[in-house]
Amino acid sequence: MLEHVPAWMGRLLGDMRAGHEKLAIIKAGVPANMPMIDLTSPAFAPGARLPVRFTADGDGVSPPLVWGEVPTGTKSLALIVEDPDAPMPIPSSTP
Repeated sequence: MLEHVPAWMGRLLGDMRAGHEKLAIIKAGVPANMPMIDLTSPAFAPGARLPVRFTADGDGVSPPLVWGEVPTGTKSLALIVEDPDAPMPIPSSTP
């Protein structure tokens, strides 16, 4: 599955390892008072495991997403999906 990660994103996240303290949102220092956007999926319940169909072990398709209201002035969005319990391989040093 990691072979599908764009090279630029691999370089950005290359030193990240499993664990909640290593999540991108923590590493980036996102302030706690940052506006939040509700994001849900009719394919699984909040806090539930992602159904296998939506993983590399299944069909690898994206689950349907329902986005809440975007804060006024928002120019772009990025969705990073991380599993703090999964180990990440150390990327090669080649660009």
